[in-house]
Amino acid sequence: MKLINFLDFKPLENLRTEMKAPLVKPIFIHPFHSHSKPVKSDRIEIESLDTLTIHPDGTLIFDNTRIILYIADNTLQYLNEAPIISEFHISSCPTIQELVTRGRRLRYFVTAADDEQFVVDDTNEVKRLTVCKDCLLFLNWSQFADVDQKRKKEIVATFTVSSFFEKYPRHL
Repeated sequence: MKLINFLDFKPLENLRTEMKAPLVKPIFIHPFHSHSKPVKSDRIEIESLDTLTIHPDGTLIFDNTRIILYIADNTLQYLNEAPIISEFHISSCPTIQELVTRGRRLRYFVTAADDEQFVVDDTNEVKRLTVCKDCLLFLNWSQFADVDQKRKKEIVATFTVSSFFEKYPRHL
């Protein structure tokens, strides 16, 4: 069933004009709290890392939902010589702990989307980010702490957000 365009429906338009009722912009309801599959625009900017909760397993929680955190702020490209803009975070790793300790005010975003594609700037350009190695070490994902550098690179390259949410379900 297709809805008609009510703005083209003359009796309604005449009534709206007679009432002197202004046209209003459509209301957007953010789908973050929906249990449906998230979409690319499904991100929320948070003012501070203090709005996050750390689950006992070390993962990040926002509004009773396990989330992915990423930073979209060009004022801080590196932290302790490690790239920060090109990675997303899945735990309260040393990088996140350092940002909390320093009280850095950056553009933090949380999402519960299923892939590694993130909107990282105001142009809405979608970029593929990689998982933070400190997060993998913190959670010891695939025995990350116990393997050689070659295997670590493989783990980073094959990590998927969907496998993370299989092991650590989104909804608590």
